[in-house]
Amino acid sequence: MSFYLKEIETVNFRNHEAINVSFHPRLNFIVGPNASGKTSLLDAIYYLSFTKGFMGATDQENIRTQTDFFLVKGNYFRNDSDETVSCGLKKDGKKQFMRNGKEYARFFEHIGSFPLVIVSPYDQGLINGPSEERRKYADSVISQIDRPYLETVLSYAKILKQRNALLKNMAENGSNDKDMLSVYNTQLAKHGNHIYKSRNNFVQAFLPFFNEIYARLSGKSEPVSISYISRLHENIFGDLLEANTQRDMLAGTTTSGPHRDELLFTINGLPAKYAGSQGQQKTFLLSLRLAQYAYIRQTIGLPPLLLLDDIFDKLDDQRVANLLEEVLDHNYGQIFITHTNLTMLTWVLGNLKQDYSVIKLKNGLLDEQR
Repeated sequence: MSFYLKEIETVNFRNHEAINVSFHPRLNFIVGPNASGKTSLLDAIYYLSFTKGFMGATDQENIRTQTDFFLVKGNYFRNDSDETVSCGLKKDGKKQFMRNGKEYARFFEHIGSFPLVIVSPYDQGLINGPSEERRKYADSVISQIDRPYLETVLSYAKILKQRNALLKNMAENGSNDKDMLSVYNTQLAKHGNHIYKSRNNFVQAFLPFFNEIYARLSGKSEPVSISYISRLHENIFGDLLEANTQRDMLAGTTTSGPHRDELLFTINGLPAKYAGSQGQQKTFLLSLRLAQYAYIRQTIGLPPLLLLDDIFDKLDDQRVANLLEEVLDHNYGQIFITHTNLTMLTWVLGNLKQDYSVIKLKNGLLDEQR
């Protein structure tokens, strides 16, 4: 099954005034100095798959300075047919997200329709950041292949917020609305058990992909692992909620559940945050994302788009060579690679034996394409 982005058009998106770029169906290099718009272009591509950007900006913040709207539109090819995805937003207005001219009523219904995996410097937070970052990672991967799971996660978050508000009110005002608390417990347990089982199954299915890719990228130089840590391994969530009622009332918050779970990353048997060198951590993160790619591709039968933002930094020559061999020789689909160093890119291109496109950006505009 084939799937790729044919072209993209952006108007007033981040630092792009107006840009229209056609892409090679297999390999695309995006080059230019810092602040030239390379990452913004990847962010626009990401936007069309996830209805939001990957850099954490709000929708309004993506409107270019001193303008009052943005537009992003992509034309795709999927299994012998063309499809269009577009997103537009006016200042102080409602975001519109459309597929083939039909507007979505709920944005989450789009997730997974145009699969995509991105590797970026922001991934460092998966190792150094709080456990919430790693939970979000697992949830985002599962959601691309299981849309009802995403709805479950959203429902869980809503009920958790309501339960916490009730607990806080109990703690501050001495109220004792146990009937309402029981209702929240039942709803939270239902959604929480679904989340726990899905995450646990995901980690078990995902590990073989991760271990195989890390071994190829690192040259089998160090052992690594991913473990799912949860109190629900040994406890029924509904029972935990009941048992912790007094504790939760005193704390004014829900102290147990999948929102407290952890994905533990280790290198050489120690937490990756403390054990790995910069090169090992970068290889771990690359393997995590490429395993995500392989897992999604095998599960849904469609190759996601692969976005690689500034991937060569902190890697020695051998690991760079291993990475290029991995993405070029192991059945990946359309790939986008950004880089600032044209000399480094020339070395990479000189070793390629396939067609590709080079897109040069300058000051947020298309400077040259070949």
